[in-house]
Amino acid sequence: FKTKLQELSQQKSKKLPEYNLVKKEGPSHSPVFTVSLKVLSLRKIKASGSSIREAEKNAAKTALSLLNDK
Repeated sequence: FKTKLQELSQQKSKKLPEYNLVKKEGPSHSPVFTVSLKVLSLRKIKASGSSIREAEKNAAKTALSLLNDK
């Protein structure tokens, strides 16, 4: 999802998606990471996951589905 979103973003705006870690919560053995994603003309998207990578993937997946709806 991240690669597809990056390719689409570069095609349309020549800019890369921006991922930022918003927070990490929960116990150290099972943390939950929340990231925000800024890409193209979409409002900021927030997503969570059990790793930063998974949270970024979930955010990219949401962004792609929003872009496909347009």
